[in-house]
Amino acid sequence: MLASAMEGLRRTRAGWIAAVCGLSMTAALFSGLPPAAAASVPTPQIVATAPGNGKITVTWAFPGVTTPTGLQATAIASPGGASCRTTTDSCTIMGLANGVVTTVIVSVKDQSGLTASSATSKPTFPANPTVAWQVADQAAVTAGCPADPRNRVNVLQWFTPPSETVASTATIRATIVTDLGAIVIKLLPAAAPKTVASFVFLARQHYFDCVIFHRVIPGFVDQTGDPTGTGFGGPGYTLPDEFPAKASSKNHQYALGAVAMANTGAAHSGGSQFFFVMGASGEALPPKYSLFGRITSGLSVAEAINAGGSATGNLSGAHPVVHRMLSVTISEP
Repeated sequence: MLASAMEGLRRTRAGWIAAVCGLSMTAALFSGLPPAAAASVPTPQIVATAPGNGKITVTWAFPGVTTPTGLQATAIASPGGASCRTTTDSCTIMGLANGVVTTVIVSVKDQSGLTASSATSKPTFPANPTVAWQVADQAAVTAGCPADPRNRVNVLQWFTPPSETVASTATIRATIVTDLGAIVIKLLPAAAPKTVASFVFLARQHYFDCVIFHRVIPGFVDQTGDPTGTGFGGPGYTLPDEFPAKASSKNHQYALGAVAMANTGAAHSGGSQFFFVMGASGEALPPKYSLFGRITSGLSVAEAINAGGSATGNLSGAHPVVHRMLSVTISEP
C-alpha cells in the first residue's frame, strides 16, 4: 500500500512538472519572445571607391566586428551589372565606361550560405572622361553633388527675409567654387545692404551648394542660384529692389564681372537667383537689377562657363554641359 501511494505521488509530481513546463512553453509562445537567434554574417560597409581608367576599385570593412574567415564577397556595379569576386576586403570591377556614373553594392556570403549586403556607394565616375559634360559632372560628383544636374539639391525655404544686417562699411567676400575653379566676389553692402545680407545668409545655410548655372548666354550672363534648376525657384521670400543709379552711358550700366540679383520684372521680386555680367549685352541692361557685388578674382572661370552656353540659355540636348557652384563661402577679413 505504501508502494502504491509512493507511485501515485511520483506520477502526480511528474504530471505537475509536465504541466508547469507546458505552461512555461505556452507562455513563451504567447509572450512574443523571439526564437533563438540564428548565426548571422556581419554587414559590410563600403569605405572607398577609387576610380581608374574603365574600372573602379572598391574597399569595404566590417566596423566593430572581427572579419570572419571563409567569407566570399561580390561587388556589383550599377548600371550594367559588372562585378568582381574576392575573399579579401577589396576588389576591382573592370569593363566600366568612362564618364558614366556608377554605384556599387557589396554582398558577402559565409560557408553556410548566409548573406549580408552593404548600402550602395556614393556615385562614382571611372576616370578619364572624354567629353565636356562628363568632365563637368565628374567634378560635381567628386565634390558630393548629385550625378544628374537636373536633380534638385535642397528644399530649404523661409517665410521672410533674414533679420541679419550688414554694415555698409563691411568688407565681405564670397568665394564660389565651381567645377571649373573658384570665383571670388567682393560684396557691396553700401549699394545693396538687404541683398547682401540675404546672399550671406543663404550661403551660410549651404543653399547654393551644388546649384547649377541654369541660364548661360555667351556675351550676356551666367545665371544661377536656383536649387530647382528651372529658373522658377527661390528661397521662399523676396527682396526689396536696391537698383543702382542710372549710368551716364546706357551701354555701360553694369561693368563686366558685375554681380546682380535677377528678378521677374515685377517690383521687389528678387530672391536667390543672381547673375554675372559677361559681355556687352549684359553691360547694357537697364538699371533694374540690384547690383550687390563684383568679381575680383576668377573672371576667367566665369568666362569659361559663359563660353559653354547657348544663345537661348536653355539646357537642351541629352547631355548638355552643365556647370555648377560646388560651394559658396563667406569671409570677412
